[in-house]
Amino acid sequence: MLLLTTKASGHVNRCETLWRIYEILPWARGDAVKAAALCFEQWLSGRGGHEAAETAAGMEQVRSFLLKDGMSRFIPAWEENAPKGMPARDVAGFREQMGDGLDFYVTRVILRPFDRREALSLSAAAKLAGRSHSTLRNWCEEHGIGRRIAGGNWAVSRVALQMLLDGEAEALFEYHMGNRDHPLVAVYFERAGLKCLISPNRVLS
Repeated sequence: MLLLTTKASGHVNRCETLWRIYEILPWARGDAVKAAALCFEQWLSGRGGHEAAETAAGMEQVRSFLLKDGMSRFIPAWEENAPKGMPARDVAGFREQMGDGLDFYVTRVILRPFDRREALSLSAAAKLAGRSHSTLRNWCEEHGIGRRIAGGNWAVSRVALQMLLDGEAEALFEYHMGNRDHPLVAVYFERAGLKCLISPNRVLS
């Protein structure tokens, strides 16, 4: 029998079950179990671990983004003579020197700058998604597809919602980074008839 951790994803558990074929093969007792275990271990190693593939892909995406843009798109907010005048659409968050390393504080850009043409009410978003009002509110908090406007009612980005429904995690990540002109993001603005909102030109002072 092959053993997995209790944290293994459903996909991994299903694949582990598929390797249990030894009872129908004319092999010596124990040979098929060893062969199946070896195949499964090699598949699992190539996959990258027990966790859900989406989680692993997301972590790798964030790691790659920080390695590529960590110094150019994160404001050194706690340093003297920190640069100013950085375009708001280029800012992904803030960074702080901690010993020999850096801590990054990521800010998700959602409905910024606010434009009512991009915004949906929770009720309208729930109807579009075919889900409940409470589910959409949870999605806003968990997946970052909406925010409270001036501490009042929730507004949902029709662009971010469609990305979530399509399972386009990379596009949603770029949206959160403020990259509206990224090809994966721009196409969603265009599909929503909001091409005019792709390149807002604001500057942090």
